[in-house]
Amino acid sequence: MISVVIFVFGLLYLMRNHDLDRLLGLRIKLWWLILLSAALQVATEHLSSLSPALAERDGALYLLSHILLLIGVLANRHIVGFMVIAAGVFANALVMALNGGFMPVSLEALEEAGLGDRAALLVAGGYLEHAALDASTRLPFLGDIIPLGPPLWFRAEVVSVGDVLVILGLVLTVFLETRPRPARG
Repeated sequence: MISVVIFVFGLLYLMRNHDLDRLLGLRIKLWWLILLSAALQVATEHLSSLSPALAERDGALYLLSHILLLIGVLANRHIVGFMVIAAGVFANALVMALNGGFMPVSLEALEEAGLGDRAALLVAGGYLEHAALDASTRLPFLGDIIPLGPPLWFRAEVVSVGDVLVILGLVLTVFLETRPRPARG
């Protein structure tokens, strides 16, 4: 998701004629919950290296971070694009909830994206908050199944339909909330 933030800021740069100051004027409700969710997601990425006992709870904490994020995003449904973001967060939370708190990842998509080393880690028992997508995976079409990489994307990664919706929602929010307003007259 860090790449999503970089993508959005790149988009902002390209939209220099838009009124970017209006983004700062958005009244975001429960902003602290959204930040807490982000902090929890970053923390879960480092849990498995701290202790095996903490790593066992990694999936549950990552799922909790998505639930907190969903609550924060839904509280801001009045902002253009946030319902699209909410749909993406919900799709990710749903597939994780149905798969033990872990996001299923397609091994084929990892290979196609040039991330075969992560595929080996998944087969060996998991990679952070992810698990290998297999025949027992529930709602596999909502897992990380879309390989991205250059030249279409600036780095190799595998994303989900939910991630795509989050990116689309962020782009809609930035673009529509900052577009030039017609002159009154």
